Amino acid sequence: MLALIAFALPALGFLVVRMFVPTATPAVAHAAVESQMLPAPLPALPGVSDADIALMKTFADAEADAPQRLNAGIGAPQPVIPVGKPRASIDLPTGIALSSVMKAPGGAVAVIQGKLYRTGDRVTPEWTVSAIDDKARTAELTHTNGDRRTLAIEK
Repeated sequence: MLALIAFALPALGFLVVRMFVPTATPAVAHAAVESQMLPAPLPALPGVSDADIALMKTFADAEADAPQRLNAGIGAPQPVIPVGKPRASIDLPTGIALSSVMKAPGGAVAVIQGKLYRTGDRVTPEWTVSAIDDKARTAELTHTNGDRRTLAIEK
């Protein structure tokens, strides 16, 4: 019983104080009155005739009745900016073929045109072995211009 009184007395005191102390927020909310929005008058522009202003007002009135407005920047065609001259794709010289890939203590090795190559070795003056994957049985060659070709063992 004492526990009930100990709990009820502070709760009752809080409610009594709340009734007599004014709160910071209004007790009644008032709805905002929506005013009709009037279009802003067009500013006077030098060199613009009254006929042009009438035409702009016609378009502004037509846009007001549209269900949505589209931003001219979104979806508008963008200009094509050339990055540079496209370079021609360079093919491997004829006869370059991967015949074997082996796991070795210093890293995988590839047999290309009957010769043993490691990563970083030059197959021709333009083509370098950039990667060898002994599990996939492939070797990747990189040209001096950045083109890459992957050689695979033909089955």
